[in-house]
Amino acid sequence: IKNIVHPEDLSLIVGHCRDVLAGGERRNAEIRVLDETGHWRWYSHLVYPWYEANGQLGGVEASARDVTEQKLAEEALRESEDTTRALLNATSDLVGLIDRDGRLLVLNEHLASRHGKTPPELAGVNVRDLVPGEVGEKRWENTQAVFRTGRPLRFCDELNGHHFEHSFFPVGDENGEVTRQAFYSRDITDAQRGAEERIRLATAIEQAPDSVIITRVDS
Repeated sequence: IKNIVHPEDLSLIVGHCRDVLAGGERRNAEIRVLDETGHWRWYSHLVYPWYEANGQLGGVEASARDVTEQKLAEEALRESEDTTRALLNATSDLVGLIDRDGRLLVLNEHLASRHGKTPPELAGVNVRDLVPGEVGEKRWENTQAVFRTGRPLRFCDELNGHHFEHSFFPVGDENGEVTRQAFYSRDITDAQRGAEERIRLATAIEQAPDSVIITRVDS
């Protein structure tokens, strides 16, 4: 067994055998075993007691099931989740994915921090509970329109003195039915104020009775 079990897992197997002999309870662990091609494969290893005809503990038996493909799939899923999380948090936009009832399935840190929470704390919360009043109702109407038509929707609104630009996108299942919806909300307050300031300046210049010359600071 020393020649085929990974050195880091050997002590685990030995310890399980001792536990079974001492207490008679089975033990299970995932271990690495060297195959005939010289590659490590993952096995679900079960150690359990066996008893003689008189009921006395006679020793231990073991069985193993190859779970390599499952481990690889789990690792790929973790990598995919890490990549998705990085992409979500790479933007300063408020990003989320909801189901047809409005429950948050996935969200980024910026959206969570906007509500004083972490993503795990906010997952499962209904978006309708996050934005009350007329603004929330209008956003929900637009959400329902995307589910109903299956078409993306972009719109702007204002909440608590902040201007937002929203993009809602339908997400279909394997049958093409829209069952989820992704949204991206960007705070455009500073840009909006800048545009308004430029409009005011342009209006003031046009209405000024005297000539107005605008120069750069360094000229």
